[in-house]
Amino acid sequence: SMRRESLLGLCLLGTFVCSATAFTTPGACVGTPWSSKLAVCPTWSRAVTLPPRKFSGLQMTASADENTARNMAKKALIESCDEFRAAQLKLWAAEADAEAALKAAGKQTAEKDRLGGLFGAESLGTVRMEIGEIGNKTLALAEKLSTFNPTSEPVNGWMGYGDVNASECMLNGKWKKLFTTAADATFKPSERRGNAIVEQEVDVKGGVFTNIIRFDGTKNKVKEFHVKIRGIPDSKDTITLDFRRITLFRRSKLPFLFGKVVFYLPPRFIINAIAKWGSRGKAESAPRAQLQLLYLDHELWVHKTGEGNVFVQKRMS
Repeated sequence: SMRRESLLGLCLLGTFVCSATAFTTPGACVGTPWSSKLAVCPTWSRAVTLPPRKFSGLQMTASADENTARNMAKKALIESCDEFRAAQLKLWAAEADAEAALKAAGKQTAEKDRLGGLFGAESLGTVRMEIGEIGNKTLALAEKLSTFNPTSEPVNGWMGYGDVNASECMLNGKWKKLFTTAADATFKPSERRGNAIVEQEVDVKGGVFTNIIRFDGTKNKVKEFHVKIRGIPDSKDTITLDFRRITLFRRSKLPFLFGKVVFYLPPRFIINAIAKWGSRGKAESAPRAQLQLLYLDHELWVHKTGEGNVFVQKRMS
């Protein structure tokens, strides 16, 4: 089992290294309209600009009408995120039922593929269409909310950026993922590992994001894993990311030896050096991984990555 978990760790390491090096360049996806199709990663083709407003410090002032509109837009987005999650669980349950039916009928994987996969069933196709429609609505609501962003310079205070104290940056704290279009941040429930709980701890003063994925099942060897990401402020609304290490927490008969396994990820400049050496100088440097903050207040946080994936997160009490 230790060998199997080591392979899992290496796969995770490869996934995050690839994610860190596959992001587009900063200007390629920054602030363009969101795709109307959930089946592909959202792309952006025009700048998302905030209407001119007066602001004091990091927080913009707003009229009573604007605050009402913002609160209504935020409420609608949170409700849509919950609706999307419910549809997602419904889809996964339908997939599990279809797989169980195929196994009960003695069907092989090749036969399943020949029939068009799990989505060949009419019921699954209906659920798939439903989740796509809700996902598109959620993206539209997130885009609408971004126009009411009350924080003009959300990165100010990150590691003292902008000569602002870290206590002024609202990113600090613990957040729970409500919605994302990123496939590598979505985990299906399984009988072995159970449900996945995805959280993120943010240390503004230290400049560190920690992605935490916990599994509530009792049969899986891996109980949870953490991904440490160094964040470097790039502009008033953009942070450059450097994936540093992955830590697996395992169930083991010898926890002091095998209960914790750490994989260190090489810095981007080392990845670039290896790529150039392997290609005899022909390889281009890996673009920087980034996130751009689209909306931030004391309760909710919306951002997009360099790949165009959208995340909606809610502060945990």
